[in-house]
Amino acid sequence: MPFDELDEKAQDRRKRIDRALAVAGGLLKRASELCGSMVPKREPPLALESVLPDLALTENAHGCVRIRRVEVPVFSAGECVHPRGYVFRPQPDPARLSPSLDPDLLMALGAMPPPDTPVALERIAFLDTETTGLGGPTGTYAFLVGLGYFRYGVPGEPATLHFVCEQYFMEDYPHEPALLVHLRQRLSEFEALVTFNGAGYDIPLLEARAILNRMRLPLDLPHVDLLWPARIVYRPTIGSCALASLEANVLGVVRRHDIEGAFIPQIYFDHLRGRGRERLVPVFDHNVQDIVSLGALLLLFVEMLEDPAHAALQRPENLHGIARLWRSAGRVEHELPFLESACEYEPSPQSHFKLVGDLLRHYRRTGQYARGVELLRLECRRAGRRHPELYTELAKWYEHRMRDVEAALRVVEEAQAQADFMLGSGLLDAQAACRWSALLTDLSQRRARLLRKRQRQGK
Repeated sequence: MPFDELDEKAQDRRKRIDRALAVAGGLLKRASELCGSMVPKREPPLALESVLPDLALTENAHGCVRIRRVEVPVFSAGECVHPRGYVFRPQPDPARLSPSLDPDLLMALGAMPPPDTPVALERIAFLDTETTGLGGPTGTYAFLVGLGYFRYGVPGEPATLHFVCEQYFMEDYPHEPALLVHLRQRLSEFEALVTFNGAGYDIPLLEARAILNRMRLPLDLPHVDLLWPARIVYRPTIGSCALASLEANVLGVVRRHDIEGAFIPQIYFDHLRGRGRERLVPVFDHNVQDIVSLGALLLLFVEMLEDPAHAALQRPENLHGIARLWRSAGRVEHELPFLESACEYEPSPQSHFKLVGDLLRHYRRTGQYARGVELLRLECRRAGRRHPELYTELAKWYEHRMRDVEAALRVVEEAQAQADFMLGSGLLDAQAACRWSALLTDLSQRRARLLRKRQRQGK
């Protein structure tokens, strides 16, 4: 008996196939040929002009590119600042708004390469892309590129300042060279570039796509990636520093209609198939608000870098973050007001000692030893029982910075008395007792050395 005859399921499938062939006259046909009336007819795809009427078609030597231009007022008394709901928030202080940004400010925000001269506000480009995925550049396209910039209605008049967003849309893959050529022309008119995570994604992607199309983009401008300063200033207080989190917790922006970034590639693929083109509208809206928020975030950072008393700096962690930005730029003379302002707040156990350490380093670098000693004495009174190593640090400052052996001896003897009391109190756990015992040993050795040093100085 053949093996397949033992398989009842196989025999059943063969019978059903034989019946289907008999009905079809011995020929297999498509389902649409058998019951064509049951297959719904597909509607013709919507034209882009009907979905986005302000999306203009522009041609160049390499093909066609769709361009959309949107203006959002920077200063507005009302909530509805644009029919599509785009909003520039928070509004900058007109009195502080400068028509150009100092190189030190851009360096503090991580500009690479650092600019040599002030950069006019109108010559800064804000860039963001919407792509077909998050893979490598050889298989990922930037089908929508947004380019934002500031524009004065009346030169030098802050009240007339607008934020302009131009969007370049690749209608199909063959039009990529046309988009890149137009982007190259526009970028050549600017002197600096601002992105959000652009250093890790947008810029490398655009550079690779340009190389694959045998061209170069002028992306070697001084580049500020706002993700880096945002993490330094806001991560301790808000956690996630994604742009949506910054909008909600820092800028006060609530989007009227938005779409998750994970859905955007599929919407573009559906557009290429002529389906669901109306879903492109929230993609364009998403891109515009991203770029407008970049402009608002840059001006907010500039104001905070210039003013320790800025209303947005309500937490010591934020002030400490601004100080770190100045220090990373090599402008330590600007960090002191922010560090001292941070110390005026109620100390946070998680970040306070980092703040004190940075402040002590600043005093040491600038030779302000008396202020460093004053800070350490205050910290010893406030937290010496929990952090006995503060006494050792204070003794070091007296001995090596102030050259005051007598004062260092007094601190050591005071710390020894405190250590004896804590170890004899019976209130310490094993870990704390170990720390105080180690401190007591160190203090004994330090005291003996200081006594010898005092004796030599007396001779």
